[in-house]
Amino acid sequence: MNSLSYSSQPPPPGPIRTLLVDDHQLVRLGLRKTLEMGARNLTVCGEATTGEEAVEAVRRLRPDIVLLDLNMPGMGGIEALRIMVRTRPAPRVMVLTSHSEPPYPAIVLREGAGAYLSKKAGIDEIVRAIHVVMQGGRYLSADLADAIVPSPFEELTTREFEVVALVLEGEAIAKVGERLHLSPKTVSTYYQRAKEKLGVQTDGELVRKAIDCGLLPAERLD
Repeated sequence: MNSLSYSSQPPPPGPIRTLLVDDHQLVRLGLRKTLEMGARNLTVCGEATTGEEAVEAVRRLRPDIVLLDLNMPGMGGIEALRIMVRTRPAPRVMVLTSHSEPPYPAIVLREGAGAYLSKKAGIDEIVRAIHVVMQGGRYLSADLADAIVPSPFEELTTREFEVVALVLEGEAIAKVGERLHLSPKTVSTYYQRAKEKLGVQTDGELVRKAIDCGLLPAERLD
């Protein structure tokens, strides 16, 4: 499954203005060079390294496309996506990430992303996806098709999943609150609701659930 739900909406005139969002300078540099060499009707209008920078850049630069990583300092990619797709005028946001495990693709597409691409994708596929998204379609990397499978984590709201994902990365509740601009009490509420929906009671049971669903490597139990 590659392109999804085409629309007849025409792309804007002129070069497609693209914002690159990734906290790794070499990744941004490589993307800039390959995109500008491989797509004659595309220009990179800016770069950002955090979710906060990305949101500000979208409001200031008004790009047509945002190529967005999920793992970044600050609020992170999912929260940045939530804000950017509600900005007016809203860019088309394409996630370019190393996360292939469920429920990331389903949650990101649910939140309004136009594409979910693996960082293994070649320039031809990225450019093809940009054109699909610019015409109102949605695009999923062929090598990520297997990631669109049912997962109990899809039952969580996006905010609940953000909290759980950060806790599973080892972040304390207070730190999660700082990153998502929420109070520790609110974070704790989201966390408890998430555990209830997942049918777990302890942090250890949550880790086991995440391992069983492919969100964490089995080594986390060692």
